[in-house]
This record gives sequence, structure tokens and C-alpha cells, in this order.
Amino acid sequence: MSKNELIMYPFQEELLNKDIIEVTWLGRGGQGAVTASELVAMSAIKEGKNAIAIPEFGAERRGVPVRAYTRVSKELKEIHKTPIVNPDIFVLLDPSLLSKAKNYIDLKDDGVVIANTQLSKDEAIKVMGIKVKEENFFIIDAKSIVMRILGRPIYNTVMVGAFIAIVPIVKLETVLESVRETFKGKLGDLNAQVIEEGYKHFFKK
Repeated sequence: MSKNELIMYPFQEELLNKDIIEVTWLGRGGQGAVTASELVAMSAIKEGKNAIAIPEFGAERRGVPVRAYTRVSKELKEIHKTPIVNPDIFVLLDPSLLSKAKNYIDLKDDGVVIANTQLSKDEAIKVMGIKVKEENFFIIDAKSIVMRILGRPIYNTVMVGAFIAIVPIVKLETVLESVRETFKGKLGDLNAQVIEEGYKHFFKK
């Protein structure tokens, strides 16, 4: 693991002090949006927080747009199980959904977007068409990472790594433990490597 430091972003303190943090994940069936949501919730619970992962009910065929949701609270209180259409954080797993994202969410005014795309930040913001502060918009070329390590376009774990680097709601070590419990053996090790690559993408250069 590199000794480089993560970048600290101005929005982090206010966001992490919220009673409940709400995340919407958007991908296509077979890309693991639900698993991404579950990994974050599982890791939060391991760290003593209250969290829930909520799958989207409906068509989950491979290739069909699929949403999943995560709610995390520092306090042990009841968390709603309803879909999140007004999230604090929006994570886009599939680049082909960039132009369709505005149909699925209504981002909070100070919301954060983390998008898998090969476009520049300016291009991605324009294509997405969602009102978001430029400093709250993050891009990562997840495809190049997963194809090199996994050999297939499954973006969930690399986007989890990016997510916890930008919004450090849980520790990297906890997520790596969770992913190795979810995926056994070599597959767990590979996905742990993918998470670390997504995480390190946001180190200070």
C-alpha cells in the first residue's frame, strides 16, 4: 500500500457529520450495484454504525439499468428502507448511463457525484445534465482498472474503492475484509486489489 495521502475535500466534514448519509448507485444488471451497496453497509456495521443496503425491486436482467441504495447512520436508530431519489452521493457504475442519470435521481444541492467515465470532468458534467458543483464531481476510468485485473467489465468494487476514498465513511481495511467475506479465495483477492486501485486513484499525486 502506498504511503501517499488521500486528498481532503471541503464537503467531507459537513457530509460526514450528517445524521444519515444516503447513497444511490446506478449501473446495469450484472455489474454489481446491489453488491456495492451491500459492501458499504456491511463495512459500516462492522465499524459500529447503523446501515442498510436496499436493492431496487423490479427487472434485474443483465444489461437493464439497476439502482441500489445505501443509508448509513452513526447512531443506532431506525433507518428507512425506501428508495433514495434525492441522495447525498450518486455513484454511476456504467458510463453508458451518463446521459440518462438525470432520469433516475434528484441530487441534493451539495451532493457528490462519482462517475465511471473516460470523458473529462467538464464533458461528463455536460453530458450528465445534473446540477452539481464542479468540486463535488469526480471521475474515474474504472474500465481500464477492472479489465487489467479482472478481465471483464464488472465495475462495482472499483467504484466502492473510489467512493470510500472520496467519502471516507468507512475504512479501507474494513471494506477489504468485507469483500473477502463476500467473494471467497482468488476472486476475493482480485476484488480486494480492484478496491485498492479505485481507492488509490484519489491519492495526492
